[in-house]
Formats: sequence, structure tokens, C-alpha cells
Amino acid sequence: MAKIEISNLKKGSKERFIPQQSVNAEYFVFQQGPAHWFQIDTYGSAGRKNPEKCSQSIRLDRTNAVKLMRIMIEELKISVDELYPDLINDSSSQSF
Repeated sequence: MAKIEISNLKKGSKERFIPQQSVNAEYFVFQQGPAHWFQIDTYGSAGRKNPEKCSQSIRLDRTNAVKLMRIMIEELKISVDELYPDLINDSSSQSF
């Protein structure tokens, strides 16, 4: 399992990316003491010996989750209307 500290996350550079096969994943939200956590577990591909076994886990506390969301919004050029389409559509259809 990896606990991500965004201060340790650096933007990398690669020439080539190998396509990845989709796998099953689950996320969990839980609290330990005063800290709230978000965890993603990925599972092995269908061709693996034990595809039900967790392959990787990534865990973020609330502070680091917010920092990662900011990076993703900036790097992937995600707009507010993409994040909240119902909010945007509902407010534009209201008459005042």
C-alpha cells in the first residue's frame, strides 16, 4: 500500500506510455482518529492467477486528496461544468 504525500509527488516526463488493460477497482472512505481517508484498491486482470487479490492500494488523507484534485483539474483542463453538470444545467434552466 502507498500513502501519498502530494509534497513528494513530482511531475515526470516520459517518451512512451504502454496501453494498460482495465481492471476492477474499489474505493473506500474511512476515518482513523481525526483523519479522513480515501483509498483506491485495484485488482488483478482476468488472466492472473488470483484476479480477486488486491494488486495495488493508494491512500490519501483529505489534505492530500484536495491537493491531488487541484493538480488533476489543472493538468487535465477540467472545467466546473464538467465536475458539476447537474448544477450548471439546473441553474441555467431556472427562471427568475
